[in-house]
Amino acid sequence: MDNIDISIIIPTCHRETQLVEAMTSVLSQRDVVLELIVVDDSAEGSARDAATSLRDPRVRYFARSEPSNGRPAHARNDGAAGAQGRYLYFLDDDDILEQGTLATLSAALDAALRQVWHSGGYAFGAMRGYCGTIKATSPRLDA
Repeated sequence: MDNIDISIIIPTCHRETQLVEAMTSVLSQRDVVLELIVVDDSAEGSARDAATSLRDPRVRYFARSEPSNGRPAHARNDGAAGAQGRYLYFLDDDDILEQGTLATLSAALDAALRQVWHSGGYAFGAMRGYCGTIKATSPRLDA
């Protein structure tokens, strides 16, 4: 996928039903180009079937080679390392996104990033303080 706006990362461990609901809420988002990264933190790869059941090319599934034993930050970091989007959004496997969440977030971040860019500030620090995003690349000034 080219020009991905937001990479959504969902760490999961033994919550297949909730995972499918969370994934569905992400994949139904409109007006934003996204990728969904599911990081399976179980020893046996319990989320593989759930993650692939939606058959959506925007979904990428990763099984951790070694479970984090209840430390989801490790799974989030693995997902972030493979993300291709301009922004990252971490979603728990039992959370649901309201329609329009990602388009609103992307537009607000783009606007804030343009302001920082034009003022000569540091985009990474400004973006991090703005909404907790840990990754931002150069802004789309044409947006």
